[in-house]
Amino acid sequence: METMDPHAAGMIVREVDGALLILDTASNHIHQLNETASIVWRMRREGAAPRDIAATLAAEFAVEEDQALSDVHDLLQRLESLHLLMPPPPGAGHAGVSKEGGLNVSS
Repeated sequence: METMDPHAAGMIVREVDGALLILDTASNHIHQLNETASIVWRMRREGAAPRDIAATLAAEFAVEEDQALSDVHDLLQRLESLHLLMPPPPGAGHAGVSKEGGLNVSS
């Protein structure tokens, strides 16, 4: 699947076996998100709050919701620093995921 939707300006996104490959056309970097990080990226782009994303991950992967929320915040920060997600508006909450949680982003 390839997308060029308005929310992905400057990005070409392809899904391969549940993972996402994102070409950042501005930096000419390719980022690979594993299945779990892909879920976080998609849900956040659809407007889901970090707590809702964490609840989904906790149910899907049988992890504690508090740990999932911490991981979601870490991952969202990483995705924002790579310009793969826009930061939320002030007061809207924040998001990301740790290596310990098995969620990784490589570029």
